[in-house]
Formats: sequence, structure tokens, C-alpha cells
Amino acid sequence: MKFFHQILLIHCSGRVGDSLLATPAFFNVQKIFPNAKIDLFAHRNRLDLFKNTPNIELLGSISEKRAWYKGWASRKKYDYVIVFNYDNPLKNIIKFALRVGKHVIASDLDDDKMNSKLYVSIPRLPNQHHIDIYNSYLSSFKLKKKFTRIKFYLTTNEINFAKSLLNQHKLLKSKFLVGYQIVSFPTRSYRDWPVDNFLTLAYKILQIKPNAFFIIFGSIEDRSKLTHFIKHMPEDSYLDLTGLSLRKTAAVMSLIDLYIGVDTGPSHMMSAFDVPMLTMYHGKFPSKYYAPIGHPYSIAMDHPKKDKCSENDSMADISVDNVFSKLKKFLRK
Repeated sequence: MKFFHQILLIHCSGRVGDSLLATPAFFNVQKIFPNAKIDLFAHRNRLDLFKNTPNIELLGSISEKRAWYKGWASRKKYDYVIVFNYDNPLKNIIKFALRVGKHVIASDLDDDKMNSKLYVSIPRLPNQHHIDIYNSYLSSFKLKKKFTRIKFYLTTNEINFAKSLLNQHKLLKSKFLVGYQIVSFPTRSYRDWPVDNFLTLAYKILQIKPNAFFIIFGSIEDRSKLTHFIKHMPEDSYLDLTGLSLRKTAAVMSLIDLYIGVDTGPSHMMSAFDVPMLTMYHGKFPSKYYAPIGHPYSIAMDHPKKDKCSENDSMADISVDNVFSKLKKFLRK
């Protein structure tokens, strides 16, 4: 197959949420260059999030240290190299991009000589949604309407795994499946809604939906924080899937009926599916910068102080009754 352009995308964040928030920009590159060969370098810990992406070849990982040794013998084979370096200068990676690309797009550095070699320098503008920040790297291309929905591409095997898992517990046809993401990133635990609140909410949901069944998502490290929740839930009302890989978690997420969670990576992953969802946001990371865009059934609940919060402001200030009132329309089905 003959390609009209060759494009290289470089995204080096190791955070789950940041990686997923970049996927609309990747999709827009495909729209801009429908007949291009598109390659991708990503962080070594986040390669799994980009697997199975149509028409993008995942080359593997790259880092500031490894970039120094790459591309010296390469001709400039890429027509465009886009380095999504909004949060990090990535100087060595940009030098690598300049070695392998004819036109390099990146945020500018504290190096005027290198900046002068960029095809387009993207300004670091504050107060934008992160999806819009990533899409701003495409501002030099003509695209009337930029796509803004997070993309996650499951394989048939992954979907079949999720169906088999839920069928083992006889859940798919008989239960109203509610996904819970109770714990956020460990270093940002101020974003967590109290476990007791999740427990109280579960009992309120069961009053309206007696066939509700709760599926607990999260990492193995989250289990110690979930002991209280599990201890006080009826044994036949929940399934603990903490520790499941991100891709298998996503496959199960695609089959549930409702999702409730705090602002963390799996909540961004959940937004790739047309499933009703409610996500709670601390004022340090308000929904106006991180909530799903274009999701048909998404509710974003901010801390009452919104972006005036400090880390000392508790997410307990979002009441259970307020959350429950927002969910009622999804429980009437």
C-alpha cells in the first residue's frame, strides 16, 4: 500500500488519564491524514492503552534517556513528528524528533535555537480542558471539527473474556451491574469520596434496584482501603475485580449498566463506552478540565468549592443524597 504521508506521534506520560486524554488527538490525526502511515511511541507503562488502535502502529516505548541514542543514522523519513510535551519539555525526545522528522510540532523549550527548528511551536495556555490541549497540537492543520471523545479499542478476545467472567457468576442477564471505582491515585487521595459514602449509596441503589450488583474496580493496592466496604455488603451483591489488568477491566466496564467513580485513570477509560456514568471531581482537578466530552450519559459532580479547593477540602462535602438524586434517572430503566 502506498502512503501519502508518514506521521510519528510521541506521547510519554506514564499516567493512565493523560494517556487516554490524548486519544482524541490521535483520532484527529487519522482524520487529517486518512492515507498516512501513522506510528506511535508511548511510555513503557502505558503501551497497553494503545494496543489494537486501528491504523496506528505502536512502535514501543521511548524515554528522555533512550531518545539520546535513537535516530542518528535515520534519514528524515517522517513528514510530521508531533511530540505531545505540554507537561514536560522532553528536550532529548525533541532532538530525536528533529533527527527523524521533516516537520516537528511540539511545545516550545527554554532553548531558542531548538525552538527555531520547530515547524510549529504550541503555546502552553492555561485553563483549558486537557483534551483541547492535546488537540491544540493539530492547530496548523485544517480540520473543521475536532473529535473530543476518548477512544479505547477492545479486542474480540477481551470482550469474550469479560462475558465469560460475568456469565460464571450468572450476572449478565439477571443483574443491573453497577461499577464502582472507589479509590483514586495514591498520591492524590484527597480526590477519594469516603468509602462509607459508597456503601450508603449502594444500599440506596438496592432499595430502588433490588437486582443491582456491584462490581469493584481498582488496583491490588486498593484492596486494603476496600475492606470496610466489602465487610458491610451482602455477599451476593458484589464482585471484587481489583487487580484485574487495565484492558480486562475495560472489557468488563463495556458490559455494565452504570458506573460511579472518583476522578482517576479508570474513570477516563470508562468514558470510552456509552454507559451511564457519574464521576466526582476535587477542586484541584475540576471537571471543566478533565470530565468526558461528548459522552451521551455522563454526569460530572464537582466539589462544592469547585476550583477554590485546597488539598484539605474533603470530598465528603459531596453528599450521598446529592449523588443519589443525580443517579435516579439511570435507575428507572
